[in-house]
Amino acid sequence: MSNGDLWKKSLEGFFSGRARDLGPNPSLADLCYVSGRDPRVWADIRDYDDLIDSIVEQLGLTERSKILEVGCASGFIAYGLAGRVAAYYGVDLAKPALGVARKLHLANAEFREADGARLPFPESYFDAVLCYDVFTNFPNWSVGEAIINEMVRVLRPGGRALAGSIPDQELKAEFEKKVAEVGAALYEQFGEQPARVVRKTIWQPFVQRALNRPPPGITCYYFSRTQFVECAKRLGVEVTIRDIHLRNPYRGLRFNAVFRKPTV
Repeated sequence: MSNGDLWKKSLEGFFSGRARDLGPNPSLADLCYVSGRDPRVWADIRDYDDLIDSIVEQLGLTERSKILEVGCASGFIAYGLAGRVAAYYGVDLAKPALGVARKLHLANAEFREADGARLPFPESYFDAVLCYDVFTNFPNWSVGEAIINEMVRVLRPGGRALAGSIPDQELKAEFEKKVAEVGAALYEQFGEQPARVVRKTIWQPFVQRALNRPPPGITCYYFSRTQFVECAKRLGVEVTIRDIHLRNPYRGLRFNAVFRKPTV
């Protein structure tokens, strides 16, 4: 394992450790926990439904669509999206998190262990591809660009790929201020975020020492809209920068990049 891949192993350990805490029949709050989301943000199911509706609209999905999610973790998005399409595929590096996703028993969903930069699918295989709220985990742009390249490769001509919920580099100060405001509001409404003990994995102390970092966790990385525009030019695809869903408290501070593969 190269030093450049240590971030990946650490992230995999974060999701895997949380996934091992869960039993059968995971709830939406459980899926939030595994993926590092704050369940208090999704306490109102209308907020979650708004997220799924926005993904369906921005990707142009129908009940006939065959879609892929890169970085699906425990199935937080699959939970609401799989039933809206003909076939859903999810890939992730964290095998225990995929085990949680399979416990959802989604009839038309398949979950596979795979690296998003080396997708195990042929070209033009999917009607749509998404990678939502995952770029925040990538330590540099080259990682994200490799993912986009693969997303476009497996996308059929005319199909759309969504890189979603990207923290805007140009609005970092405003975003961090908003995070503090949202945290205070959630505390006032719900109290402390529910805490759970995460089990340690055998490799964790070694990776922590190699990285000289604390135990696995979620770090928020920021990207520029220009990076996605320039990437689209290099790939010869169209891209539209869209806002995130209406009910999200960080609307205006995060963005979606929707790529469209040419038909010819």
